Amino acid sequence: MARPLQRPHRISFRVSAEELAAINQRRGGVITSDYIRAAALGAPIQPASKRRQMSEFEAAKVRQLAFIGNNLNQIARRTNYLARRSPNGGAATLAEILFSLLSIERSFRAALDATEHLTETEAENAV
Repeated sequence: MARPLQRPHRISFRVSAEELAAINQRRGGVITSDYIRAAALGAPIQPASKRRQMSEFEAAKVRQLAFIGNNLNQIARRTNYLARRSPNGGAATLAEILFSLLSIERSFRAALDATEHLTETEAENAV
């Protein structure tokens, strides 16, 4: 997966109400910063139709995945900590954690497979 372009520098400027209205009209549905950047650099402006907004259902799924990722990250940190502290490298603890993680993965995959065919409305009603 390609790393997103890093843009650490910020530019801000003021515009009048008329200028803002003109910019908003010209940019269509393109994000303002993307439009201004493309206009300033002479780059082609990507039409808004190529950028699809997430539905609330999709956004909720992304949030849930972020929560799961956060939890897994916490488990990994704790596992590494225990492995460094244990005299035998925490082999028993690591085995228990691995078994638990595999069980979580199986449950997660089963839930994903069970809901993959559902429409948004059906999935929201199933929750």
